[in-house]
Amino acid sequence: MTLLDDGATSSAIPEEIVCILVEYCRQLRESGEMQNDGRTYPIQKIEKYSAPTHMLGVGTDSKMETRYAVTLRAEFVACGRTCAEKEWPTRDIYFKVLPRGSANIQGCLLGFPTLDRTPFGMGLKTTDATHYLEDVDIHLPRGELGRRKEQREEMIVWKESKGDVLMTTAEERAAAFVEGAANMWLNQARTLANGTCAYYDKGEVLLQPAEHAIVPAVWMGSVPSSTFYCETPPEVNRGLEILPGVCSGGESLTMLQVVNTSQVALILEPGEVLAVLSPPPPGLEVQRRGEDPWTGKNGDYLVEREGFLQEVEDLATEAEGGGKED
Repeated sequence: MTLLDDGATSSAIPEEIVCILVEYCRQLRESGEMQNDGRTYPIQKIEKYSAPTHMLGVGTDSKMETRYAVTLRAEFVACGRTCAEKEWPTRDIYFKVLPRGSANIQGCLLGFPTLDRTPFGMGLKTTDATHYLEDVDIHLPRGELGRRKEQREEMIVWKESKGDVLMTTAEERAAAFVEGAANMWLNQARTLANGTCAYYDKGEVLLQPAEHAIVPAVWMGSVPSSTFYCETPPEVNRGLEILPGVCSGGESLTMLQVVNTSQVALILEPGEVLAVLSPPPPGLEVQRRGEDPWTGKNGDYLVEREGFLQEVEDLATEAEGGGKED
């Protein structure tokens, strides 16, 4: 786990985590999986300070003497992608090592100057569903979105109870969420935390009212293995909507057609969520365009059945109860 703190004056990592990394690197070398000069070899340098200094925390008595530092090489894999796809960009990051027993971070903390604006740092920017690092042009997942959802739900319960903290039973919470279900911010928090979303991962694009564009996007979350339906739900719609339709299953990369449905010009920004996996409309019937390149037959049909898309060769067969899983 990596914590991003652009208010921190340095990057830090607990001594316990460094020891784990040292042992991991030793195992890599002994197994022959990687050598010291490998492109993604984790540990690049370990230093010992001749004049140790103290790091200050939030508390007045939270001084920690840092005697060591480590330079780690990080590979930045885009959200929704895998490290096996290609060689992703790497950067060497300098960490102060927090003394053993002084911190309970389950990973490391990135701060200044790593997160500073480019060209001084990596240029951290927060988007709808990702942390965007301008220097490497990579979107990373926002692990805190689940906490945002919990906070919005807790706030609704608190408001409905007028501050009464005794409102803790499941029945009371469910009653409070009835009105909360119409809360746009709560719905957005739930969608971004739990849904399968597609975000735009290229540079800014200006769209005039009613203007269309076909843009690349990346799916994040649990992508189905079979064909699925997607759309732009109201909770993430700020005037840029996709044309709802079907996407191929098992693929993280996709192309979406987006249109500006507002009355003003809007900028499509990197990391903006454009589409969400959704149940297909009841009774939906669509046909794949063109002929099958292998058989020469017309494209199969996709029909909605019990909330999912299934593939059939023709609608007459479907009407008789036939069909096949997509």
